[in-house]
Amino acid sequence: MNNPKSQVGGQHYNDMKIQPIVFIIENELSYCQGNVIKYVCRYLDKNGAQDLVKAKQYIDFMLTELKNEAMASQLSEVLKTPPPPFNSQGNE
Repeated sequence: MNNPKSQVGGQHYNDMKIQPIVFIIENELSYCQGNVIKYVCRYLDKNGAQDLVKAKQYIDFMLTELKNEAMASQLSEVLKTPPPPFNSQGNE
């Protein structure tokens, strides 16, 4: 994919050798990954610190997803392990 010839809403990507949209599509990035790339690439030319805060928010979303996946994986492993035998006498 080539860089788009035009841009709606400003010129902040036009001088980039590889525009974020091209990088995102060519690397098949997720929505969150793509937004991180987009906001980090444009922060100096568009919204400054606000764009970095937005990028951080999407990084936080991805970290939460990783934590949830890890917890789900751990729970899955626990559920695969049969419980110890029940001893109603309280003796081992």
